Amino acid sequence: MSLYVKAWLFMGWTILILVTMPMWEPILKHLFGPGGTQLGLIIWAAHGIGAYFLFACPECGCSLFKTEGSFFNARHPWPNKKCSRCRRDHSV
Repeated sequence: MSLYVKAWLFMGWTILILVTMPMWEPILKHLFGPGGTQLGLIIWAAHGIGAYFLFACPECGCSLFKTEGSFFNARHPWPNKKCSRCRRDHSV
């Protein structure tokens, strides 16, 4: 499985966590009290931040979720098919 497909699957999982949060967040609230909601948000945010570090180009180490080469170095929630730094194709 390519790195690009793995990154998309991980983002699908992260979106699933966000969409299903109203179902599992009350369980966290019951277990941890009023801090359960904040814990749920931290879990979801950690997935997004983790994706940036977990899916890096094996050639140059640039994240698939980062676009370089323009005026702004953009970070986005969808992975690049080609590395924005070394142009390696991650879809194969």
